[in-house]
Amino acid sequence: MARMLLARCVSSFGLDQPIYMQYLGWIGNVLQGNLGNSWTRGLPVTDMIGPAFMVTLEIAILTLAVATLVGVPLGIIAGIYENRPLDTAIQTFNILGLSAPVFLGWPHAAGGCLHNLWLVASAAFCADHPLGQR
Repeated sequence: MARMLLARCVSSFGLDQPIYMQYLGWIGNVLQGNLGNSWTRGLPVTDMIGPAFMVTLEIAILTLAVATLVGVPLGIIAGIYENRPLDTAIQTFNILGLSAPVFLGWPHAAGGCLHNLWLVASAAFCADHPLGQR
């Protein structure tokens, strides 16, 4: 029974073909816009990219806005008080922010003041949203 199941899986994934045939089949599908189906949701990947891209775009725009609203005034202040303690403090904040690993995230580094950014991301995964459906 297990061998039959294994043979069926090998055949369905095309693993019984030579590697160059697997690659040519894959590249042909990609060029036609067929990225296959999601293993977890069973939906076509091309249908899932749009909603995921929109969430990513929304988070990117919000992040850019916050970075601009915080960075430009701090840069101006640092320029006015060049080579003084306030400039050093702003530069230290900047270096710490740039060197912090991405997985820490700004909401953790900034003490949670960007909580709304997380709300946008988590709202995309509720049951009513296409990304939240399984």
